[in-house]
Amino acid sequence: MKNRRIVVIGSGVLGAAVSYYLSQQTDSPIAIIEQYDLASGASGANLGQLSILDRTQDWHMPLAMESLRLYKEMQSEVDVEYEQSGGGVVLLHDDQVHKVPGLLERLNALGVQAEFLQGDRVNEQEPNLCADFIKGFLYCPIEGKLNPLKVTLAFLDRARQQGVQVMTRTRVTGFKKNHSRIVRVETTQGELEADFVINAAGGWAKQVAALADVAIPLKHHRGSALVTQSIEPLIRGPVVGGGFLFPDAAVEPPACHIGLALIQSKDGTVLLAQATEPSEPDSRDVTLEGISRMTANAIRYFPDLAGLEAVRTWACVTPYTDDGKPCYGLDGKVANFFTVAGFKGAFSTAPAVGKMAAEDILKCLK
Repeated sequence: MKNRRIVVIGSGVLGAAVSYYLSQQTDSPIAIIEQYDLASGASGANLGQLSILDRTQDWHMPLAMESLRLYKEMQSEVDVEYEQSGGGVVLLHDDQVHKVPGLLERLNALGVQAEFLQGDRVNEQEPNLCADFIKGFLYCPIEGKLNPLKVTLAFLDRARQQGVQVMTRTRVTGFKKNHSRIVRVETTQGELEADFVINAAGGWAKQVAALADVAIPLKHHRGSALVTQSIEPLIRGPVVGGGFLFPDAAVEPPACHIGLALIQSKDGTVLLAQATEPSEPDSRDVTLEGISRMTANAIRYFPDLAGLEAVRTWACVTPYTDDGKPCYGLDGKVANFFTVAGFKGAFSTAPAVGKMAAEDILKCLK
């Protein structure tokens, strides 16, 4: 295959993974363009949850399972704090409980074991979770957690070792085309020749696509989180709220939506999320309302969190689509513009998605 100049827009976990797996299979020059610093977007702000319970589509579960295998392999080579800790979803309402049998049946058909725990059995898996007011706890033993910053940087380091160029603080401002193909990428640092362009810009992917006259159904919102001081083990695995599996049917979400997401990291700190609010793509504002309500909600479930020092708060913009399906592949209007964005909880599938995308892109280049 003739060497082609490949430009990847975005250095988050998807852009990093695609670049790494491409670099393993081609000698073509690859350049990653990042508008800010490395892992400064959603990939650096992520809690590190690896979810399985919500991957029940036929296309989704294989990516999640393959990613768990690849994370285990990565952990054997570099410490990214990957742990198959088990994880679960707290259910508060009867309508959520009524959906559990069907979900368990679907998971079983996909080869995944999960269990619905109630009463004292909840504390067999999460001893410090207050089970007094919940309807039950849906638990999956193969869910896990990792350090998202370490994973993203590990992919980038491996890509660099393979000769991939990484350009930070460089924003894409436009594209030059020859008929239906992009030939140059315009940036704040000058122009780059390009035979193939990969849009892995996360929360900015829609804006990047628009510069190429490509429309993708991607939306974004801002999520806030915080991290506490280091404490003794309190939370075993990722614990999230029932809305994670069974979203509310409200047509218009509230201006500040409070969800539940908790992970205790390897160093003993506890990460809490999430207050979700509308925002502009570049907004990283943290609101007092969001952080206060999010923290109070977390303490309901784990009362021992009360009184801990909040070491740092942050916010980032994350992409999503209304139907939960990612934006993936070529666009019919632009022959060499390939989007990889909008994957829900991207870390749960990022290695497998990166590997799949690399294979699909190489087919396009032949």
